[in-house]
Amino acid sequence: MSEKNTQAKASETARTLPALAAPIGVAAILLLLVFVGTSKVLLRPHLVFAFNDGNIESALSPAYQLPGCFLQIWDNQTYFGKGGHSTPLSLTNMLASALGPHGYRREGVVIAIWLTGLAGFWSFRLWGRSRTASFLAAILFMLCGWTFTFPAVGLPVRSFTLACTALSLGWMKRGIRRSDWLSYIVAGGFLGLAVTDTADVGILCSLCCGATFVYLHLSQVENGRRPPQLLRSGAKLTLYIVVSLLMAYQTILAQIGANVKGMSQGSSRSSEDRYEWATQWSLPKAETWSLFATDYHGASSRSTTSPYWGRMGQSRGWDEHRQGFRNFRLAGYAVGAVPIIFLALLFSVTFRRRDARSPYLDEIDRYESWWFGLLALVCLAMSWGYHFPLYRLFYSLPYMGTIRNPDKWLGPFTLFLTLGFASSIDLALRMTDPRDTGEKRRILKWASGLTALVPLIALIGLISLNRSRATFLARLGEQGYGGGATIAWSNAVEANTQIIIVCALSCITLWTCLGFWKASPGKARGAIVVCTTILLAFELLKANAPFVIPHNYQHILEDNTLTAYLDQRKMEGRVKILPPQQPLLNNWRNTYLTARGYDLFDPVSAARIPNDYKTLFEALGKDPARLWGLGAVRHIVCTTQLVPQLQQLSRRDAEFIHRGAFGVRQIAGGHYVPEGNVPDNQKGLSIVEFTGARPFLGCVPAWDVFPDSPEGDLQAIDRLKSASFDWSSMAVVQGDISPSTASSPAPDVQITDRRSTETHARVTLSSPALLVRASRYSPSWVATVNGERQPLLRVNYLFQGILLPAGDHKIEFLCRADPKPLVIAVVGKTLFLLLLGISLFKRSPKTRKT
Repeated sequence: MSEKNTQAKASETARTLPALAAPIGVAAILLLLVFVGTSKVLLRPHLVFAFNDGNIESALSPAYQLPGCFLQIWDNQTYFGKGGHSTPLSLTNMLASALGPHGYRREGVVIAIWLTGLAGFWSFRLWGRSRTASFLAAILFMLCGWTFTFPAVGLPVRSFTLACTALSLGWMKRGIRRSDWLSYIVAGGFLGLAVTDTADVGILCSLCCGATFVYLHLSQVENGRRPPQLLRSGAKLTLYIVVSLLMAYQTILAQIGANVKGMSQGSSRSSEDRYEWATQWSLPKAETWSLFATDYHGASSRSTTSPYWGRMGQSRGWDEHRQGFRNFRLAGYAVGAVPIIFLALLFSVTFRRRDARSPYLDEIDRYESWWFGLLALVCLAMSWGYHFPLYRLFYSLPYMGTIRNPDKWLGPFTLFLTLGFASSIDLALRMTDPRDTGEKRRILKWASGLTALVPLIALIGLISLNRSRATFLARLGEQGYGGGATIAWSNAVEANTQIIIVCALSCITLWTCLGFWKASPGKARGAIVVCTTILLAFELLKANAPFVIPHNYQHILEDNTLTAYLDQRKMEGRVKILPPQQPLLNNWRNTYLTARGYDLFDPVSAARIPNDYKTLFEALGKDPARLWGLGAVRHIVCTTQLVPQLQQLSRRDAEFIHRGAFGVRQIAGGHYVPEGNVPDNQKGLSIVEFTGARPFLGCVPAWDVFPDSPEGDLQAIDRLKSASFDWSSMAVVQGDISPSTASSPAPDVQITDRRSTETHARVTLSSPALLVRASRYSPSWVATVNGERQPLLRVNYLFQGILLPAGDHKIEFLCRADPKPLVIAVVGKTLFLLLLGISLFKRSPKTRKT
């Protein structure tokens, strides 16, 4: 028996090792491809990727240290849309916490791209594709513009969302194949993870997943392969939806609180302007060509080697008034020309009459190919945004009007195009069978006709570019591209030339291996795999190269004239930038000022701003000194030309005092550093102190009281605007307390510790007073006096306050977000991992193809 057992184990090991070797080999090759594409950053340890969103400077801020990194609070140094709630327990946030600011912006990019490729491979296998087809499709899925470039510009959330969506579809297909309820739970869990990483893209992917679920189950009934079980299918769909909602519960609450509830969507009031704001990043129809002729219109707005000259992100009417964005694009969407060739082959089979059945494609694969193609086309049309008439109908649906940028539809477009590509690879591999050459010739004839359209379009484009070169360069010159116009023209010519060459090489490889090369099927398949891998890697790595931009941030950690002044006065109040859109100052706000943790009174983005902020800013907009005084703006960094205008706002007890001027010094890497040791005629920047600003934490002896209601809001705003209201020594309270008309001088408050999530202070009072804290009022904040919790009051319409009796007091303000969403997220994701493990190791019944 022992000898037989030994032989059985040896036999099992012999079968297991090759099975494990294939996925390990795939993982290694995918990792190698990512390393090749990112080596420009990875081989230089002191550099990180030049993120646009989630810059390393933001992560260095004290607001992102423990426990602040796990809480999203109303913090003026960050985006004005963050509410008092726990940070969603997403794949991206867990990766950022594990690797830290530096590692997350270096190795984290590689890990995000690589994991997405592995998720794609796994999903395609679950869908029933062969290892070879799944491998090639995983290369496309991993190196396509959506997956590769978004992590490089600071948005790995989008790659993770697409990866989880792919896995959700794969487990959904597994559930149908095995009639397994557990697989539907796992599929719903992955869809919930997709929404958790980024709600907007996750919702779009959810719509596509829901449509696919309905199609797959209805197609079973229509094709008569199984008796109608609509009730059973409805129960599975309900389970799928409920599990995904539970997994995404924390993010949904955060999204509603931060982007929907109490928010102004868009910067203007008219519905048409809000629609323009929501659809600004629409893909122009003509730029669909750049998806295949990799970045024909340029890669990125900040790339010097491939400047973007298209119209995505362009402000409406820019050609007439030249205001707003000329264009703006930081990420890529390229999928390349190789998939076109294989998809042409696939649809050459699916286009055939139903009664002309192909030996290479069964009815199920045929209908699924049609479904992938249909969904990809729908997603592509939706990405056109305002260029697509039906997009306004989608925009009018509940919540969908809050989703900005129709280009987010290119995520699911990429996924379904890749699923079709995997099917086409399997079709090509089956066609290497030397039998039935007549059928193959008919298919290749159709495929040749479809494929010829691509190089024909590229050839016409080349002719047009050469004939209109002068006009092309003149137009881009007028738009301010300078020397970049010539680079853009050369890149456009190169893109069209490249797509012709790639199409030709792909066709030669495929057609030779399928019909004109008298070799064994094994050699033909090997040639297809090798050539396709090389062409995919060449096209996509080349398209992604302009997004791999090294960034050196060490200079922001060194002292300079500006930070030396502000460091000594951190506790005095907030900092404001004037003018807020001045390019250099705006850059410093996102680097020097954010990394040092200065409390700013400038939102990074005011497009989606809370209603209470917006109301106060609009009400006091004509009296900026009053607004800044209430907001504790103590120091203003501005251009020197604005200093006289600020000084005109001075009054007897609220002066704007010029504290010093400084200039700019350029250092290696093209960075600009604040510098005081420059000639006076080069000191174009200044620091102004506003002596009348209220302290960040201070007492007032007198206050008016209004109800905490909509009517009370109007009364409070009117009082704050009133000329008789002395904002330096009075306050407006909305709540159930008694008013005060005391006139005793307010005592100084000693702040002992001030962080983004808490403030500690001491104060000694000879009479009762109102302590005002110039942070936004939110139920997530609690206040304690001498260890006992006190009611938190809404003060000056927007800010916080507590009543203090006479005596010595130790005061604490603490951010305490509701822990229930985080607990639900932890429990839900733990159960999900447990069920995923059970599903993976569960002995499967005999499967049947459906």
